[in-house]
Amino acid sequence: MPVSLLPAADAKFLFGAGEDGGGGTGAGFADHAAGFWEEFGIEGGEALEEGDGVGLHGGSFIGHGDGTGGELEETVVHAIGPGGSLEGLVNIPPHGGVSGRVHGEVERVLHPGGDEVRVVLEAAGHGPRGALPEPRGAGFDEGEELGKAAGIASNPGGDGIGAGTGVIFENGGGEVHDGIGREWSGGREMRNPAVARDGGLCLDARLMSALSSFTLSRPLDMHLHLRDGEMLSLVAPLSAEQFAGAVIMPNLVPPVTSVEMLTAYRARILAACGVHAEGFQPLMTLFFQQYTEGQLAAAREHLFAIKLYPHGVTTNSESGIHSIDAAQPTMRLMEEMGIPLLVHGETTGFVMDREREFLSIYERLAVKFPRLRIVMEHITTAAAVALLDRFENLHATVTPHHLIITLDDVAGGMLQPHLFCKPIAKRPEDRDALLAAALAAHPKLMMGSDSAPHPQHAKECCGCAAGVWSAPVLLPRLVELFEAHGALDRLQAFVSDNAVRIHGLNPPAKTVTLVREPWRVPAAYSGGGLPTVVPWEAGRELPWRLA
Repeated sequence: MPVSLLPAADAKFLFGAGEDGGGGTGAGFADHAAGFWEEFGIEGGEALEEGDGVGLHGGSFIGHGDGTGGELEETVVHAIGPGGSLEGLVNIPPHGGVSGRVHGEVERVLHPGGDEVRVVLEAAGHGPRGALPEPRGAGFDEGEELGKAAGIASNPGGDGIGAGTGVIFENGGGEVHDGIGREWSGGREMRNPAVARDGGLCLDARLMSALSSFTLSRPLDMHLHLRDGEMLSLVAPLSAEQFAGAVIMPNLVPPVTSVEMLTAYRARILAACGVHAEGFQPLMTLFFQQYTEGQLAAAREHLFAIKLYPHGVTTNSESGIHSIDAAQPTMRLMEEMGIPLLVHGETTGFVMDREREFLSIYERLAVKFPRLRIVMEHITTAAAVALLDRFENLHATVTPHHLIITLDDVAGGMLQPHLFCKPIAKRPEDRDALLAAALAAHPKLMMGSDSAPHPQHAKECCGCAAGVWSAPVLLPRLVELFEAHGALDRLQAFVSDNAVRIHGLNPPAKTVTLVREPWRVPAAYSGGGLPTVVPWEAGRELPWRLA
């Protein structure tokens, strides 16, 4: 008998269990899977013993297996973030299931504001391996291709679960390795899947949230380069379409250093945004130099922050400062007037050490100016992440591409000029620390893309310009990344809520919805006499797109 997932604010549901788990060959999970389920609010379970039908060691999902039809009796509670929805959730009998069935009703599925739940949990358990009812799609034994909705593929060594886009196991585009259910989707490894040992079940987070759409409220890009002139006309609409606001970098030629230049640049930005201008708030910055109290007071109404560049460390930073000590009188004024300080934190030392060497300067500034809100821009190291927790007035932005790539992606094989940026991508352990902080929605970390367009001829040449132009793919790529890690409920904080809280912002009331619909990123953007720019992920098929 079907059990509806009602469109209520709270929903409780249970999964049916099949036959005796048989020492890990059923849906039994080891210790290392517990944290995965606990992220979804599942607690209070018992250790799984050999012979139990269903269980999660250290989590919940505790059932009893007598070899003929154990039922799951614990409650599973799963909340999806604001604006999220739950689709394609399936009842999964374990390996050898005969009579697994759903045994529960709705208590909590969505946070307030979530979309209506459109799916029904079907009773399952027919057939020697508990095939799923149509239209879910199921492939068994020899790795048949799954359908276009959530499905399950099984082989004698272990069960694998795919959701949403048709996953292939064994003899196909994906694999199940050595009976431990390491899952691949379309030949690409899923990051950090929950893994069961001894031929058990492999789950991806999408089993719990096979969404067809995902909505973000007032997304913000806290570090954006829009350039000027023809380049501004090309790139501004792409950012304004996705975001309710963005912090605009001032390193033009010449840099933005006065209230007149600032207000004129803001007007050009809004004009370039076209139809998206009404829902987009440019948060304007001045290029750091020595300012008087009168100059700052005149600009304050139009000014979000001041951006500090050390001399010569990145694009158009030739007018940057030579001495941190000499800059302190202006910093004192900024502290008194509540103007945030944004910092490109690199020295001119060895390229891999430049950010690490600058961290001591952040420490000095945080201590000397305790009421000055300091943002470490586009951090790239584990050491910078650790520094966030040491000083109350220290915050940071991080780029999506630094959550994914390392230096090896840039220069480990053929040189990839469109991944070259400053700060340069670092080591895997640095990337992993940044990713962990972002996935956890660290309260002092904000998404700042550092999307930085350059004409194709300036990237594909000797003396390649530094900058990754990520604007066209930012939100689709982030939804893909956070979904793969079971962290979609934290994406809202990372792309908006943290920045709103930290800076006291009130961006336009804009929602941006993405749909699960594959699209291929264009090889380049141009047209109408505008420059040609190659985006991040050019030519790659992404599973999410803007609605």
